[in-house]
Amino acid sequence: MPTRRPFAISLLVLALVSWILPGPALAERIGSPYRGPIELVSSGGQDTTEPEPSAGGDTGGDTGGDGSGGNDSGAPPPPDQGGGGPGTGPGGKTAKLDGTVVWQWWWEYSKEAYLARASERGRVNMGSSYYWFGGGAKFPPRDIVPPSEKQKASAAFMQLAKSLHGDASAGVRAEAAIALGRLGVVAAGADKKKEGEPDNLVVRELIRAAEKDTIPEVRNSAILGLGMTGDKDAASYLLRVYDKHTANDKPYVLVALGLAGEPAAATLLVDQIPKSARAKEEIGVAAVHALGLLGRPALAEIEKAGGVAKMAKILDGRGYDPLQTQLVRTLSLLQVERKEVAKMVDSPSPDVAWMSILSLANYTNDEKDSEAAFKVLEGKGAFGSGASQNKSFAVIAMGRLAGGLDPNSKLRDRILKFVRKEALEPRKDNYVRSCAALAVGLAEDRSAIPTVAALLTDTTAQDHVVSAACVGLGLLRATEFADSIRDNVLLKKSWDDDTRGYAALGIALMGDTTRIDELKRFAADKGLNDKTKRQIPLALGLLGDKGDVRSLVEFFSRSWKRNERFEASNAAFGLAWLKDQSAVEQLAGLAQKGTDEQVRGMAAIALGYLSAQDRMSPLSRCYENASHRNDFGGFKLLVEISRIL
Repeated sequence: MPTRRPFAISLLVLALVSWILPGPALAERIGSPYRGPIELVSSGGQDTTEPEPSAGGDTGGDTGGDGSGGNDSGAPPPPDQGGGGPGTGPGGKTAKLDGTVVWQWWWEYSKEAYLARASERGRVNMGSSYYWFGGGAKFPPRDIVPPSEKQKASAAFMQLAKSLHGDASAGVRAEAAIALGRLGVVAAGADKKKEGEPDNLVVRELIRAAEKDTIPEVRNSAILGLGMTGDKDAASYLLRVYDKHTANDKPYVLVALGLAGEPAAATLLVDQIPKSARAKEEIGVAAVHALGLLGRPALAEIEKAGGVAKMAKILDGRGYDPLQTQLVRTLSLLQVERKEVAKMVDSPSPDVAWMSILSLANYTNDEKDSEAAFKVLEGKGAFGSGASQNKSFAVIAMGRLAGGLDPNSKLRDRILKFVRKEALEPRKDNYVRSCAALAVGLAEDRSAIPTVAALLTDTTAQDHVVSAACVGLGLLRATEFADSIRDNVLLKKSWDDDTRGYAALGIALMGDTTRIDELKRFAADKGLNDKTKRQIPLALGLLGDKGDVRSLVEFFSRSWKRNERFEASNAAFGLAWLKDQSAVEQLAGLAQKGTDEQVRGMAAIALGYLSAQDRMSPLSRCYENASHRNDFGGFKLLVEISRIL
């Protein structure tokens, strides 16, 4: 029976959505670090008595509107997907789609990019009628002090290196390896440089762990951490030692080379592509996935090695699902073979079909390609299908596609007009409508604000629709509706617990600092359900200042002690969004002195996230602990995660 390790492994896991940022200027797409689908994998002996989650929320236990079930993972399982095989949920349980979880599932795996956008846009202390008429508190702009490079090198690096080599828990050592990968670069001082050693101290420590640690989980995490640094010396090391690794470890080396963004690895990766569409080879799936991580910057090298032609040849909707979903995703990230990807929308495999639908949103490099992608998305196989799942994902893909086009593009206007008319207007399918409320927010379609805002007071709108409306209005920066969200959703106990939590997050996304005290009072209300408050730490991270560091650290520690994992992860990321100096020291203290491995592991991951250098490629946020649990199926888990857009 495997031992239970920190759920922190899912704190920064990539749900490979590394292509979701809108706008040509934001070409590097970021994936989400929030929820890892450990519960989605048939573990064959997972040490837990908690009910398994299902997409429909039918777990036999208490579930929230996010469909996460008693596992409280914070993100619903993917529709029609799970560890039990295509069309099944965890342990072979059927994962039925009831529509209420679709937008939440996509959002929880994909939200980092949009939270970053909200944070970068800054805060306002006007936007609410309460402010103008004197009813709201007036706050100055957020007072933060970003961690200095010296602090990162001293407090963060020193503690993470100590955890990597000295913590008794293999799980914490694995977390530290990934966190170091996020740090990227800590340059060695002149007195510490030795001939032949990398100048980057992070690379030195990770190579040491990859070669010396006795636990495969830690060694593989160190390998992925090396890739995440994006360091040339790390990439050279990975290429040099590839042949020395076992068959079980080689897939991780391939993925790490993709994360490192090393074009020279293209030939090696192409050589590992299987010859058959039905080949169930883990190394082949990893190679295809790694080529997608290399992306368009390496397209010339990939084409020279024959990679595009080789992948297109084995693209078959009836082939091995994990391989086919990777092929669709990789070809779309390279922005090639659009016609072949579009054909997979009609695949008999639900997994390949919805992956293809979402992947079409990646074709924004050329106006003609984008228009052709939209035609498929609005066609019978995607939006026109009778399945709510296909329609819902098609709408999300349309929002992403529109968000990647020039604001003055006529095609963008056509796409958004279609979404508003066919998916957002009253009397449309509620499941699709919730995705449309989110999609117009993803695309920043301000003309849709009145229609989305009307959902807040629509007595026929279901909980999940109103939740999406709150988040959509937040993404749209519709501060004029902060009061409406507060009065009609946040403070009304008649709403679903998760809906009220998403209302708080919607207000935070608006950046309306007149609401800070209100959110703090809301978080401190002991009479509220924990699921209502699970978004509060993230909201405070977006809106708060250095005065909130201590309260978020306390919330973080308390949540772990009470086994509230989603709340704890959001508190950790709230600290990261605060970007305050004192959070570095406090997290380092928890990583070193935490009373149990859960707290130490989560603190290490949060420390790496908070201290990540701005120069790091967004793609280095990938695979945060995707591979860590050998007792959860090892590479099988990595494959499952890599199927998610």
